[in-house]
Amino acid sequence: MVTEPLEALIALLLISIILASIFIYNQRGTERLFTKGTLTRSIAGAVSGMYLNYLNSTQVFRDFNESVANFLTYIGKKENVSCSAVLRLIFKNGSYFNYPLIRGKELANSINESIIIAYGNSSGNLHVYAIANRSFISSLPSNPSGIYVVAYYDNGISALYAGTAGSDTPPYIVVRYSNEIILSKQCNQFSNGRATCDISAKYWPPQYQGISGTLTIEIYYYNIDGIYSGLITFEYPVQAAGYSKNGMIADIDASGNRYLHYYLGEIVNFTTDVSSWEVRNRKGEICRGIGNQIPTGSGYLCADSGDIPLPVILVQGPINITLNYNAADVDKSIQVIFIDPYFTQMFVRTSFRR
Repeated sequence: MVTEPLEALIALLLISIILASIFIYNQRGTERLFTKGTLTRSIAGAVSGMYLNYLNSTQVFRDFNESVANFLTYIGKKENVSCSAVLRLIFKNGSYFNYPLIRGKELANSINESIIIAYGNSSGNLHVYAIANRSFISSLPSNPSGIYVVAYYDNGISALYAGTAGSDTPPYIVVRYSNEIILSKQCNQFSNGRATCDISAKYWPPQYQGISGTLTIEIYYYNIDGIYSGLITFEYPVQAAGYSKNGMIADIDASGNRYLHYYLGEIVNFTTDVSSWEVRNRKGEICRGIGNQIPTGSGYLCADSGDIPLPVILVQGPINITLNYNAADVDKSIQVIFIDPYFTQMFVRTSFRR
């Protein structure tokens, strides 16, 4: 019959149309997957840039976290995707601490794209500051007191040394009282990010022992890492009073030196006369705790910084620690340590409907 070939042609045409529709649908689905994968990589790159800016600047963690959350929320609404980001801090022993920057919503029948970015370390500009090891300088000869000179780069890595061509060029300190010089001497050699300057009253002229008021302290530093020299000037209280406690770091190396550098995840131990501590990172964020240990890898929440976990507060770089912070000034002492560089990963995930 004549109709049979026509029916066959119509059937073949319908099959061709169906196959073409399936191909176009799949092609669009593939294009959509490719587009969303590109979007995920772009988001991860942007978040990575935001984290590096945080690490190498004075930006505090709360502002960084809000920036990431606001950015991913905006992208999520604009592109109709759900975005998540998790910061992972990796400890020396291989364990890690995860901190969710933003949690995206789980979408039904969705496709997920994940990107992991690992960070090393960079350097940057040098920063130098000085801090006393007590809440006041004692003018009594029997009570030792000193100044720490601390040097680090934008990302928190400590400066290595001072002096060039093998020369020994430690910082130099001048202490004034009522514009009169009462002490002028060299400090200890600068090494691994810190130098110490002993300014105990036993070195002062006798007529200034027992004074109270304000000292003007000038610190001249030279050729840090062979490049940087400068002057630090600040005022500090002096009292005719002694110290009742001498809290300090209890961890000692094989040479008998107290630890200066710690890796994130290690425990910082103090002497038994320490009952509380306050840490302040290079960005000014603080965390307070009770006891004579700081478990740097714990999930302890820092109430004074909006319940940010302690490992996040301990950003790599110098950490100023006030021991017995909630006691009288005569009981307080100040230590400086460095949290050494650690590896960080950022997990970025997007979820979108098929």
